[in-house]
Amino acid sequence: MFKNNKTIDLDFQSMMMKAKSLFCDENQDTNKYSQSIVLKTITGEEKGYCVSCSSLDDLINQSCSAVKQEKISAVLKLVCMWKGNILDVPSERFLKTLCTINAENKKAEVLLNAGPNAYVTKKIADIIR
Repeated sequence: MFKNNKTIDLDFQSMMMKAKSLFCDENQDTNKYSQSIVLKTITGEEKGYCVSCSSLDDLINQSCSAVKQEKISAVLKLVCMWKGNILDVPSERFLKTLCTINAENKKAEVLLNAGPNAYVTKKIADIIR
């Protein structure tokens, strides 16, 4: 089901705002890849990470390392935003890392762009199988 700015739930609205706010490092302008990831845990916490690198492989490695260090167990929702406010699926390696940490994370919803001011959610299990 498609959602728009009026019908998207408050959790995802908050998570998108947090993802946008994470793009504040001046090094991000010099690096080719900048991405922020916000996770909503079962305890209600929003955990945010911003990674900026010159290579996509470094970006993936750093985002996986960040989530491992936090020792996040169960995730309900996930927002992954590229600089320019484009929502996307995080790397497959990142999603598999989340599911290795806790198999229940396969049920987490990922918010994705589906057009201008349109969104859709997918479960991690439907993305990585």
